[in-house]
Amino acid sequence: MPNPFVRLGLTVGLLTLAGAGLASSPASTAAVTPASSDADKAVVLAFHEAAFGRLDLNEARKYLGASFIQHDPAVEDGVAGFAGFHQRLRASYPQYSYEIRRAISSGGLVTVHVLQRPNPWDRGEVQIHMYRVVNGVLTEHWAVGNPIPATSLNANGLI
Repeated sequence: MPNPFVRLGLTVGLLTLAGAGLASSPASTAAVTPASSDADKAVVLAFHEAAFGRLDLNEARKYLGASFIQHDPAVEDGVAGFAGFHQRLRASYPQYSYEIRRAISSGGLVTVHVLQRPNPWDRGEVQIHMYRVVNGVLTEHWAVGNPIPATSLNANGLI
């Protein structure tokens, strides 16, 4: 059974990072309007659809900033780092699927709650991805995830 304190620590850490990012981000000094948050969310959703829905790397690259900063330890920084990850994903899991369940945006940060399945027979994994969007491109990415367990101590589920 996964340690609940590790999961809690990851969640608190991500939320703390989001707050620190808002406080230190140059974008946070600009007025954030619902329209800018909606535009940022649209960029992230379009990126996810291209990268993970259609597995179209060329289209997905259009949404990444030149110096894309990666906080996922399994992915290198930059557009080339994402491209390498994407190619490994496609080669390892040709039946990969994903579904965005929720998306929120505030202050130049967009968070998506995703169900992904490497193969159709897998229960899958729930992931939270957070992106910093600057001038309409993704400049930074964080991710945390949990495999969907066979049993749960509550009926709420992860998705």
